[in-house]
Amino acid sequence: MADPKIEAPKKEELSIWTSVPFIIIIVILIIGAQISGETIFGEKVTREDDGSQPQKSFNLYTFIGSEEALRLGAPIINTKKVVVRTAPAGSIVGYQKKLETGRLMEGPVEAFSTKWWRVDYPAAPDGWIEYDSVSTNIKSVRFINIIPYVYGFYKPIGYVLLFILLLIVVYFKLMLKKEEGIAEKKKQLKDEQYQIPTKTIAQRIEEKPDVEELPGFQVEEIVPIAIAEKNGRWKHIQDLISSYNPSDWRQAIIEADIMLEEMLDQMGYDGVTIGDKLKNVEKSDFVTVDRAWSAHRVRNQIAHDGSAFKLNRDVAERTIKDFEEVFREFYYI
Repeated sequence: MADPKIEAPKKEELSIWTSVPFIIIIVILIIGAQISGETIFGEKVTREDDGSQPQKSFNLYTFIGSEEALRLGAPIINTKKVVVRTAPAGSIVGYQKKLETGRLMEGPVEAFSTKWWRVDYPAAPDGWIEYDSVSTNIKSVRFINIIPYVYGFYKPIGYVLLFILLLIVVYFKLMLKKEEGIAEKKKQLKDEQYQIPTKTIAQRIEEKPDVEELPGFQVEEIVPIAIAEKNGRWKHIQDLISSYNPSDWRQAIIEADIMLEEMLDQMGYDGVTIGDKLKNVEKSDFVTVDRAWSAHRVRNQIAHDGSAFKLNRDVAERTIKDFEEVFREFYYI
């Protein structure tokens, strides 16, 4: 029996339900990275201690503490590690850690295209800092900075989810491609069933053996070659199963099983034996696969047990009927 199949979604459904999770996961990772002072790939985005310009990045804190909110006497909180200087753009006297609070005592003063504020911190050093290093919205900054701790946990999970989602997309795309191949093969078999021969009836009559002088000769109806070749073997099998001889029944089942193997080969199923080929069949592509298995098992009993297998007419006819339903599904007869 074929394993139960996980139905592959349609192309439109696959595009929707894979794109949305991708976007959500990537957005969450980007937000967490920005708040944590990293890029999406984990590279730190910080100002160098020597005062050199950092890598430019999106500053979330500008949305919760604008420059206009900075005023003399206002309490502030550091949004990152702060460089403290003796004067606006002056020499460095020390550093204040991220989330340290203080009060604006003087400013703003513009120097080197940057505004500066003098801040009084609870602990030294005090001095001048750049305006974009602090925010007046202390509670919001503290709340947002919970995210970097959480981000350390969910970042690896996010990358794993992206990888798993990518594998799922690849898997279902392969399934879609396989189903399209099966559908195309069914269509090809159906087209071959009703293929119009390239030779005219007159040409095929001329090619027939000159046997008019034989007794009882009658000119029979010319059947299209493609249909006659396929149905001729099946007609022979039907004649065998209609016999009263159990040996003919056995022969009919064996020949029908050979036709089954040829059909599976044409459909592209791999395997050494018919059983191997049927194991690769998916029920959604092959509605009558259970009947194919049932008929093939009877053939195996005939081949392996020989005369010891008692084949009655009911079993023989039911087996041939199973083969017939399989062949008709794929327009093979």
